[in-house]
Amino acid sequence: MPLNSSSQQAHRPNVRQAVPIEWLWPGRIARGKLTVIAGPPGSGKSTLAAQIAAAVSSGGAWPCGEGSVGQGLVVLICPEGDTDVLDPRLRAAGADLDCVRALRVDDEAVVGRPFDLGHELKQLENAIVSRQDLRLIVFDALSVAGGRTGMREARAQFDRLAAFAKRHNVAVVAIAQMADADYLARKPARLNAFALASARMAFAIEVDPADENRRLLLQMKNELSPDPGTLAFRIMSHKTAPGQSAGTVSFEQHRPGVSPHEFTQRQSRSFNSAKAEAIGFLRDLFGHEMRLPVRDIEVQARAFGLLKPNQTISQCRPLRDARITLGLQAVRTGLAKDGSWSWAKPGAPEEERAEAQPKQERTRPVAEMPEEPPAHQPPVPELQLSAGQGSAAADPAGPSPGADPEMAGMVACPPLQPAPTQTSEVADQTG
Repeated sequence: MPLNSSSQQAHRPNVRQAVPIEWLWPGRIARGKLTVIAGPPGSGKSTLAAQIAAAVSSGGAWPCGEGSVGQGLVVLICPEGDTDVLDPRLRAAGADLDCVRALRVDDEAVVGRPFDLGHELKQLENAIVSRQDLRLIVFDALSVAGGRTGMREARAQFDRLAAFAKRHNVAVVAIAQMADADYLARKPARLNAFALASARMAFAIEVDPADENRRLLLQMKNELSPDPGTLAFRIMSHKTAPGQSAGTVSFEQHRPGVSPHEFTQRQSRSFNSAKAEAIGFLRDLFGHEMRLPVRDIEVQARAFGLLKPNQTISQCRPLRDARITLGLQAVRTGLAKDGSWSWAKPGAPEEERAEAQPKQERTRPVAEMPEEPPAHQPPVPELQLSAGQGSAAADPAGPSPGADPEMAGMVACPPLQPAPTQTSEVADQTG
């Protein structure tokens, strides 16, 4: 079909009609565009969102000399935000509350039904049609599930927000909460390029591996500007009233000088190096031994520096992955309080592994017992971990009696114990 037919026409881009970008935060947030900020739970996403809202509502300055923003109206959509948390947080960030409007779960429009993005956008569209001073809308937070289905749902949500931003020429910031990420996860689930197709800018908050109280704001995507640079910040406690305080963002004066690519490569090298070190440690420790108690392995690993004083093997991913790489099997011997866990080489005697299965008491005379087991026995029920129970699963060093020994090395690795911090620093549990 020719391009000049009635149903299809080719259009040449009109450069004269191009509209310059109107930045709220140069290189990061622009009017008429969608910006996505993602990160693991507890990384400070909600606190950063409040800081951005406060800057726009009061006409404040951005960190590291990135300019300032003109004062304007800010709308916060917080499906799960509590008044006693949101209001102090905005005050701590220096917001002009006269220029902030918030929609929370206790609002009459939300009670009695789950949060529906399409419904909220329709209600919001009717409310802002005559507000010329509206400059920023923040959604905190949109839950994003993992897998292909989750990414398709995330893209549908972001497409709606991007269209809304363009239609009303308002900046929209969406906080993405990864539903399958652990608290302060070292490797949280990431949004892929498909989900972020309609977002013009996207950033990720990562925990600095050298300092768990330090956060890095890294660029994931930017179609309108070169990378403005990585920012580093901490969550500090700010007193807002007698007996009341809230977390607020404290940016460092200078950029840390690490790019997103360098950070990713450093994390990958760090983990691979730790795993290689753990493999070498286990090889040397086992030597000609066929099996070793888990408690003895933990003692030697702490002396070697692979485990912290109160850390167990189940909390050390490099050691767990090294066990799988070397083919070591988790074996339980004994029952109840007298039982213990060991790691055994593949060639360990079978009688040692048989001790891992609890012996069942006979309830019938020997003569009545079948000489051979039935040809088809029912399968053993599979132990399943529900969402959010990874860190509470069986521990190889001390699981409950009868637990599946193969699960000992497969539990999710919880975050490392945080280093001692000053009393002025607090972790953002809601973000």
